[in-house]
Formats: sequence, C-alpha cells, structure tokens
Amino acid sequence: MDAISFRLSRKNQDLDVGHLKFFFMTKSADIQHIRQESPFTDIRAIAPFQWEVYDTWVAFQYPIIQHRA
Repeated sequence: MDAISFRLSRKNQDLDVGHLKFFFMTKSADIQHIRQESPFTDIRAIAPFQWEVYDTWVAFQYPIIQHRA
C-alpha cells in the first residue's frame, strides 16, 4: 500500500486544517452508514445518530495541520 500524502491545494493558501478519524473494532462491522459530508458544501445539519452495538470499539481523531514552508 502506498503512503498517504497531503498538500496545500491552493496557490495562495498558507494553512490548512483537517482531521483523520480511525475506528477500531474487535469484530467485523459494516460502518458505511456513517455519513461523510463534503467539506465544500454550506449545508450542515445535526441529526441523531444510532450506534450499532459492537463487542469493543474505539475511535481516534488526529488533526492534520499543514503550513506552507
């Protein structure tokens, strides 16, 4: 598997902030129902979310902060 790389996409952009979220579970699970909206749309809404019960799970969220060198 190739490494993941990130870059500033706009020519005059000096800073970009995003995040990666990882889910780890003790059993196989279909998590396609977890919605991921485009960050480029202005429409955002909060909706109740029902988690499925798994044996054990944990999620880690890592910030990605990029500065132009």
